[in-house]
Amino acid sequence: MADRRQLVRDGGVAALEQGRALVTRIGNQSNLILDPDLDSYYMMDTVLLKLPEAQTQLARLRRLSDRVISQGSAGPEDRSELIILSGLLKKLGGRLRKTSEAVQTLLRAL
Repeated sequence: MADRRQLVRDGGVAALEQGRALVTRIGNQSNLILDPDLDSYYMMDTVLLKLPEAQTQLARLRRLSDRVISQGSAGPEDRSELIILSGLLKKLGGRLRKTSEAVQTLLRAL
């Protein structure tokens, strides 16, 4: 049973990496980065940069949670990693909030 769970986790990591590579490829080929319109910039920034980063951090949190559950407790390294992930996710949440506010301001100006 433990081997099966590890295979699922490894497959999830591989799928996440392949998904990020695909998003990057699509972003590079779309030329959205070169679009001077602000709405395109905010969409590109969110879809190509922030959301994949959130997926990565959440996947790390899931792996950490699985490890802690299987061990039965969180060791010092686990706690440190949780503090780091918490900080990264809070920072990313703040960046997403600022983007959302900027888009709302932009839409009100239309």
